[in-house]
Amino acid sequence: MSIDLQRFCTNLDDPRYFLSKPWKNKDGRIMASNGHVAVLMDPGFESPVQLEMLENKPGQKICEWAQEIPTSGFVPVPQDFAPDPACTHCDRTPDPDDEDQCYWCDGTGFNKKQSVKIGKVPFAKHYLRLIASLPNCQIKTRGPTESACFKFDGGIGFLMPTRS
Repeated sequence: MSIDLQRFCTNLDDPRYFLSKPWKNKDGRIMASNGHVAVLMDPGFESPVQLEMLENKPGQKICEWAQEIPTSGFVPVPQDFAPDPACTHCDRTPDPDDEDQCYWCDGTGFNKKQSVKIGKVPFAKHYLRLIASLPNCQIKTRGPTESACFKFDGGIGFLMPTRS
């Protein structure tokens, strides 16, 4: 199984440089996070690239949460999202090479700062799309201010809710 974990990391401009690429935790499990969404791969998952062993606070928190992940109550991640509306904050056509990207659309030309509710808890639509791309992904909310947990073929993860 091949999963591109870099999609779950921060970009290189983010001050949390330690989240800019996947890493191995002290137990050897591979993880990736951008601070909003995190994935922890099952033992035995092999990365196609050499990974650094890190002991960082996000990794420790992810491992703590992994000990408490429920075994039931998961539902499939929604996949039938309405298209993103055109960005009203900039007047650009999509240009992924533009270094001066709009905060609201990241240069895509579409507003990415929208939320979708699962139950009563709102989550960023673009992160739901991201985790929905994982094989057989299912999600369980744990309250309006706690991270939701999700499981997929190959690992588990956590997604922070939005404020609205």
